Amino acid sequence: MTSSTPPVAFLSTSQLQKQNFRSEMLGNHITVAALNADDAWQKSISGRFVLLGVPDDRGVELNQGFVGAQAGPASFRQAFYKLYDVRCADGNWLGERWLDVGDLVLQPTVEETHSALADVVSFLLSKGAKRVHVVGGGHDFSFGSYWGH
Repeated sequence: MTSSTPPVAFLSTSQLQKQNFRSEMLGNHITVAALNADDAWQKSISGRFVLLGVPDDRGVELNQGFVGAQAGPASFRQAFYKLYDVRCADGNWLGERWLDVGDLVLQPTVEETHSALADVVSFLLSKGAKRVHVVGGGHDFSFGSYWGH
């Protein structure tokens, strides 16, 4: 996959449904990408902080660690979206600078999943993302994130 190809096949929409967040909460202002063949969501990547979930325990299990990382992205979003937002000097909410692209679709092997993560991170950065925040998975996923850079 080249960095100009959208990674829609590697992403699934965030599992956290938008709730009735109060106006001052991050969740009220964060854009959740509508992943489809249409490229409209890609135009909103530039200049944004991007949130990407990795709901995977396999690397943790292989390292004989404590499993539970697969619940990390949903748990993180549950807490993160409820944080209080602030208005920036330009009058916009800080949360408006965030884009949640959902979760990485797990591939058959850990290695293939690392490769998919690298492709997605590379794509997001090539579209002008300020920073890609990968949440969930084990420490092994730092490899895929680094590879994407």
